[in-house]
Amino acid sequence: MGHSFLWHAPVTWVLKQRLFNTLILTLVSTIIAWVIAIPIGIHSAVKQYSWSDKILTLLAFVGVSLPGWFFGLLLFYFTVTRGWGFPIGGMTSVDFADLSFWGKAYDLARHMFLPVVVLSTGIMASLIRYMRSSLLDVLRQDYVTTARAKGLTERVVIYKHAVRNAINPLITVFGFQLGGILGGAALTEIVMNWPGIGSLMLNAVLGLDYYLVMGNLILGGVMLIIGNLLADILLAASDPRIRYE
Repeated sequence: MGHSFLWHAPVTWVLKQRLFNTLILTLVSTIIAWVIAIPIGIHSAVKQYSWSDKILTLLAFVGVSLPGWFFGLLLFYFTVTRGWGFPIGGMTSVDFADLSFWGKAYDLARHMFLPVVVLSTGIMASLIRYMRSSLLDVLRQDYVTTARAKGLTERVVIYKHAVRNAINPLITVFGFQLGGILGGAALTEIVMNWPGIGSLMLNAVLGLDYYLVMGNLILGGVMLIIGNLLADILLAASDPRIRYE
């Protein structure tokens, strides 16, 4: 990939120094977003037009509309002015090397908290909308009506029959999310001063480090291919119809 002008080192070595930081931030954010968004999306679809659905839908629209960098600045402001106690900037404390294993894990979690909140909010908001819309379409299908007519409980109808089919579009979305995992976290990393690929690329662009910028673009392309491949594999594992075809 060439030699970095700013770092005076091979581009592959420079990317390796920051890639883990970005991956751990985005993967934790994605996992948290999925764990929270899927049950909320199911609840909104099952309780359509209820007060809880209206409130959750409003919050989801706010989460989708709120730019991550602006949300990060708000958290930054309140953390500094209100003294919330979360570190601003960096990935670890100065005495990180002297801490025990659990001490290191706690210190890393404290530094990750605010960036994870910012990054997971946008992912979670869009997933709630996808899950709600997809499940509502499935609940109107004839086989769901037939399952209810057979006397199956509502829980079995929803979670065993409807959700399993409604989850397929979200698996496709997961592939695209994984593909954009580097670019999506860039602004959050810059605003929250997280030492990842995003801040590295900003310095590379400002410093006209062409080889480092191109190396990042190649890495993003590889992540997109891997994301789509994983999405296809997960779709085949989730839906036997796709697997048989």
